[in-house]
Amino acid sequence: MGVANRRLRAEIYQRIADVPGQIWDDLIAGSHETLSRTFWSVLEASGLNDFEYRYVLFFDEQGQVSTADQNQAGVAA
Repeated sequence: MGVANRRLRAEIYQRIADVPGQIWDDLIAGSHETLSRTFWSVLEASGLNDFEYRYVLFFDEQGQVSTADQNQAGVAA
């Protein structure tokens, strides 16, 4: 079943500290260190360019985190 046919629920967080740690860590396992919670915590605290951060997790109907690349999700790059 493709992403377009699945019902997903989005949870939006304004701080990396609010994102469930185990879920984030599982999603970024094996990725670059710039995706780590520590990196984003430092970046948020820096106040760089007055950015506002948002972290969005998508959950399927069973409550499992669902992933999709930006093309599947219809997000403009």
